[in-house]
Amino acid sequence: MKLIDNIKVKIAYFLLKGKLKKFYREKAFYNFESAKNVGLICNAQDQKIYDQAKRFAVFLTSYNVNVTAIGFIEGDAVLDAFSYQKGFGFISKQSFNWLGFPRGDVVDDFLNKKLDILINLIIEDSLPVDFLVSLSRAKFKVGRMNTKNDYYDLTIDISKNYRLEYFIDQVKHYLTVIKK
Repeated sequence: MKLIDNIKVKIAYFLLKGKLKKFYREKAFYNFESAKNVGLICNAQDQKIYDQAKRFAVFLTSYNVNVTAIGFIEGDAVLDAFSYQKGFGFISKQSFNWLGFPRGDVVDDFLNKKLDILINLIIEDSLPVDFLVSLSRAKFKVGRMNTKNDYYDLTIDISKNYRLEYFIDQVKHYLTVIKK
């Protein structure tokens, strides 16, 4: 089964690379003062990690930023529990096609959203996350430093402290300090 999964992942990245050849997005630098719309990608399965993402979303609203987020969770039953979260859309593995690409209205809405900044709060490697980040039309994309892809405009090295809390602190620091 592992061999088949590896083949599927290779095919998926090959197809994603083909999609990106035809993909265009306008690039621009934004910080928290200049951004009006920020998108977050988060892991909503782990309550501690999800709480950190929610606190970060509240922090962003203090800059009068509209926050749109998409969270990954396990199982459809959990989807009902999260449905009340304003600005947060959720997808589960049932939302993925056979190659592992996320699909559905929540995904389409997120990808078509006019975002000034997209921040990936998932620090593990993931095909569905790479799909969302690479095909987002966000003008400025922020994520952890990763040698596997170049989807981001700003990458943050967290190799010495591989925790989401540290990553969020670094994002806050850089997007507050750096001016246009």
